[in-house]
Amino acid sequence: MVSSDGKQVSRYSFEQHWKVSQIRVLDVESGASTLLVDDLGCSEPVWVGEDEVLYLKGGDKGTTRLVVANISHPEKSYVFCLTGKVSPLLAL
Repeated sequence: MVSSDGKQVSRYSFEQHWKVSQIRVLDVESGASTLLVDDLGCSEPVWVGEDEVLYLKGGDKGTTRLVVANISHPEKSYVFCLTGKVSPLLAL
């Protein structure tokens, strides 16, 4: 299932009782989809540059992590930790 804003993909298996939540980048021309993150705690992706996406990741003890990921190299992410919950993100 794709979220109503088209930014997040999630699946639930009723047979095996598991859920998957992914943030993906879609190349509209080729139709190819690239996995950016596969984590149930991640949400609210927004573009913050030509090649960067910002998303939220729930943390321990009520913290929220702001993650900035380069779509070509998602393993090279910047993480900022905030106290409290943050939602929703708006792109300006």
